[in-house]
Amino acid sequence: MQENKQTLRIDPKKYYTVSEAAKIIGVHRSTVWRWVKALRLRGRTRAVNNRMEFLGSELEKLFKHI
Repeated sequence: MQENKQTLRIDPKKYYTVSEAAKIIGVHRSTVWRWVKALRLRGRTRAVNNRMEFLGSELEKLFKHI
């Protein structure tokens, strides 16, 4: 279930959590983790709480290839 690319609004300078990224792209959270493991999606781990987050521009790149 994918949203229309024209209605998708990703801020390229904002960081998104795994859940937010999955919801935006229209996939399950485990799919996002598989992409991270397969190096299809690059993220960073926050120093404060060790949670993975993704820059909006990285999500846009991935979304163009889906």
